[in-house]
Amino acid sequence: MGVRVPRSYTKRCALKEEKAKRLKIEQEHEETNERLQNLEDVVSLLLNSLGSKLNQSEIDDLTTGGNTTTGKSHDEDRWNKDDEAESDELEDVYSDQH
Repeated sequence: MGVRVPRSYTKRCALKEEKAKRLKIEQEHEETNERLQNLEDVVSLLLNSLGSKLNQSEIDDLTTGGNTTTGKSHDEDRWNKDDEAESDELEDVYSDQH
């Protein structure tokens, strides 16, 4: 019969390793949370600085009911009229055939 190594020593080592792993994971979570908080702070600061540059009337001009609006360019307006005319022509051709 050989000499037996007491299991209590190996259990203690395993518990220490497990505790060290958990501590490392907790530290990583804390670091990640700190980075996220820093990122949120930066985003908030940027949004606040943008908001302070636009006055409320400019913001109201750009938004209507929460939807952003953009002015149509002259070309867009012309293209839309061309599309409407083409659509009307197609309707006329279709109605003449049927």
